[in-house]
Formats: sequence, C-alpha cells, structure tokens
Amino acid sequence: MTQATATASWWQGDPATALALVATMLLYLQGRRELAAYRSGPAVLPRWRVRCFHAGLLVMAVALVGPVDVVAEDLFWVHMVQHQLLALAAPPLLVLGRAGLVIGRALPRSVRRVVHPRRWTPRPLRSGAAAGVAAAGVHAGTWWLWHLPGPYDLALRWDAAHVAEHVLFLGSGVVLWSVILRRRSRISLPAALLSVLAAMLPTSVLAGLLTFSARSWYGGHRAGAWGLTPLEDQQLGAALMWFPGSLSYLAVAAVVVFRGLTPPTAPPPTGLGSAGPAGALAAGRSPAVLGARRHDVGEHQDSSADRSGTDER
Repeated sequence: MTQATATASWWQGDPATALALVATMLLYLQGRRELAAYRSGPAVLPRWRVRCFHAGLLVMAVALVGPVDVVAEDLFWVHMVQHQLLALAAPPLLVLGRAGLVIGRALPRSVRRVVHPRRWTPRPLRSGAAAGVAAAGVHAGTWWLWHLPGPYDLALRWDAAHVAEHVLFLGSGVVLWSVILRRRSRISLPAALLSVLAAMLPTSVLAGLLTFSARSWYGGHRAGAWGLTPLEDQQLGAALMWFPGSLSYLAVAAVVVFRGLTPPTAPPPTGLGSAGPAGALAAGRSPAVLGARRHDVGEHQDSSADRSGTDER
C-alpha cells in the first residue's frame, strides 16, 4: 500500500455519521429561523452562542470522521482522545450554543413533547444540587462502564455497541454540562463546583488504575503495528485521560465561577412588550398572530425551557 493510499484510507469515514452531522447542522439552522420568526428584537440568539455550537459540531466531526476514528481502532491512546472529544470537549460547546433549544424548535411539536427532558426527568432531579449530583453520577458511570474490559472490547468488535458507546459519551456529557452551565438549572455555585469535582474524581481514579496497572486491560488494539507495546499504549492513553481530561473539567469549572460571579442581564422586551396590542400594531404585527404564536410555545408548562432563547446572555 502506498503512502497516498494509506492516507486516503484515513478519511473513509462512515457516511451515516457524516449525514447525521449535516442533518444536525440543518436542524440548527431551521431552529434559528423558527426562533427568529417567533421572537422580535435584536440578538434572538447571540452570535457567540452560534459559534459555540459550530465549534462543538466541528469537534464531533474531528472525533467521528477522519483519522481519529480510523486510528482509534489500532491505538488505545487515540481512542481516549476520541472519547474525550465526545464527552468533554463537544458537550459544553453544544450546551453553550443552546443546541437543545434551537434544534427543538425545528422539530414537530409532537416530537418536541416526547423528547423534552422534563417529560422523563423526575421532578426532584430537574434543578438544583440533586440534578448536579445525578448528572455527575451518570457521566462518571458512563466512563467506567465503557472502560471496563468487557464492554470496551465489545465496542471494538461490534459496530452497534461502538455507536451506543459514542452516543452515551456525548449524551452523558450534554446532561452534565446542561445542569452545570445553564442558569435555569438553579444550581448554586458551590453545588455546581462540587458536581464538576464529583464527575472528575472517578475518571481520575480510572486513569490512575490504567496508568499503574502491570498489564494491559484490553486486547482488541494493534499497538505493535505502531511501535508500541499494549501496556505502553494503555499508559499513554491513561495519561491523556488523566491530565488533559482533568484540565477540561477545570476549564468548565472556571466558566462556572465566572458565570456565577457575573449577575445575569435582563433580556430586552420582545413581542407585545409593555406597549400591549397598540405596540404590536405599531410594529406592523397582529396581536392575534402574536397570541397564537405564544399559545403554540406555551401550551405545555413543561416546555418553558423553550422560551429561554435570550435569558442566558
């Protein structure tokens, strides 16, 4: 095999993954249009949030399409890079980009009702410290589950298990950072920081066990083809999980502290505002149309998160 052929093979990603990423981008664009049609006034969705979403989607593309995904089958340490991109790098960017709110607006109302988190989250876990503890437990449990030898090797051998692994890493990260980074979660600053610590410590313990283990835990990689022994490959991956991974948690903790110490700004008046129907007519809008739009969004009390497009600048 020539060098050109080998390099080209690194970019032979799964078409379904590429299509899923493109579909996510298109749904986000449509959701922005829906929000703009519903709301009035400037900065329906601040540009920095849109850029965060684009950055998160780019991180997912790097992790799932191209050399990282291909070489991860051979090397444990590259597989750890992929896991950290999916669980630690992409989720906070997607949360700051309000991916759930925006993409939700692009979905049919019936689908939005089903997938809305408040429909399947127990009431005590919807906000506050309990939500942070639960989210940290889900996140840490996902890391441990998929790095046990049995599930890990299964994901290497079986494509469906590998897809499930990636979905759970991304999903558990989104759950954790949604609770910690969104002001509407009503989690206090100390509770948010403790949740970050509760998520970080179990993964650090796992990384320590992998680093100082006398034998390799996994047998599905081909480290020898890259000039490494399986144990060296494992120790390198564990070191990446330990140090850069911990820095990712600390970076989010710094964001939490900054947001916790910065008072939220009041959103500008939108829709009818204080001017009532007369203001709506002066702006060229029909009060009946605006009322219908509000009814469409506010028909279910649990969908109140969908009305928060401008409350977290």
